[in-house]
Amino acid sequence: MRNHRKWREMKIISYITIKEKRRKLSIYLILYFAFCLFPSPLNKLSPAAAVVVKESPKVDVRSEVNSAKSINLLRGKLAHKAAKILKLPKSNKTYAGLSKSQANAVLAIAEHFSEKDFPIAVKIAWCESRLNPSAINGSNSNGTADRGLFQLNDGGTMQRLGVNNRTAFDPYHNAKAARVLFEDRGWKPWVCKNKI
Repeated sequence: MRNHRKWREMKIISYITIKEKRRKLSIYLILYFAFCLFPSPLNKLSPAAAVVVKESPKVDVRSEVNSAKSINLLRGKLAHKAAKILKLPKSNKTYAGLSKSQANAVLAIAEHFSEKDFPIAVKIAWCESRLNPSAINGSNSNGTADRGLFQLNDGGTMQRLGVNNRTAFDPYHNAKAARVLFEDRGWKPWVCKNKI
């Protein structure tokens, strides 16, 4: 009789543990599906939102072409304005005698400097680099080099402005850094300020 009682207790205990395991498993499954099906407000791109991003509508080619044309027109207009500021010989060419690279540099200057500061910024960049974003001057007496459109010095100025040797040659990064330097110290850091 004693053995019979032990066997019954064991059966009850094993039944309870199986029931408890099933309950835990069902809770885990419910939580798993809840997290998979409903996006978390903490994630910007939940799995459900990622599907929407992948199925974004096709790009309208005409609007892209129109945007490119408007940028090209703006580039040309600003190049003519810069040529007038620099008193370059008159030209009816698209970029007023400037190369496309120089016209892109003028576009970068216009993007980062106010309309009031634009003429002086163009003159400074012309004096420093001839509006050449790839310009480099490695003949400083202290062994440093000046790089890019506004000839930012790699002896600490570039690093303080968050520019490295690669981004110094990008006219947009260079003009943006020059704007920060200008807001901090005016035109004093550029030797060409005395020449214009």
